[in-house]
Amino acid sequence: MDQFSYVVGLLSIITGLALSDMGISLHRLLKRRSKVKWDWLTLAIAGYVAFVIVRFWYQVWSIRGVPGVTGLFFFLGIIAENFVLFLIAASSLPDENDLGRGPVDLSAFQRKNSTYLWRLFLLFTVMWAAHGLYFAIVARRVFNLHVVLIFVVPLLLSATLAFVRQRKWQIVLFTALLAHEILWMIVAHF
Repeated sequence: MDQFSYVVGLLSIITGLALSDMGISLHRLLKRRSKVKWDWLTLAIAGYVAFVIVRFWYQVWSIRGVPGVTGLFFFLGIIAENFVLFLIAASSLPDENDLGRGPVDLSAFQRKNSTYLWRLFLLFTVMWAAHGLYFAIVARRVFNLHVVLIFVVPLLLSATLAFVRQRKWQIVLFTALLAHEILWMIVAHF
């Protein structure tokens, strides 16, 4: 087992814990479904967060051959990035403390929680973009408009989502973030 496999192993544990936390929160909501006022935006954001977590874990394997990725400081950066994703996952759905005994309004939860969640997501996006630009510029020596759009668009959308409180603008910005993600996946696979 090489050093990179140990890195992926630790990232896998953190990723598993993040997805488990989301699963437990969803399970608690489903058990109390008659007392839950469902909100599609809250569930869509949680689904997107789960996707980003899996995508991040999956993308780590693509850096396997890049020199320096198993160095301590680089490794600590990747761990920190993954830990921020864990915090995002933990904040995407109500946990036991948010549920209480009465009815649960997911729209109210999203309103109350969105600033925290999107500021964490902004932090993750900054870290992700920094690592991505490192790989694009230093490791591959490639820098073009495509690379800029991959990282700048999510940064701008995350930054705006972190400070916008109106639901209609959150919907518009989140939809744009999803559209960018879908476009990026299509372009990356063709």
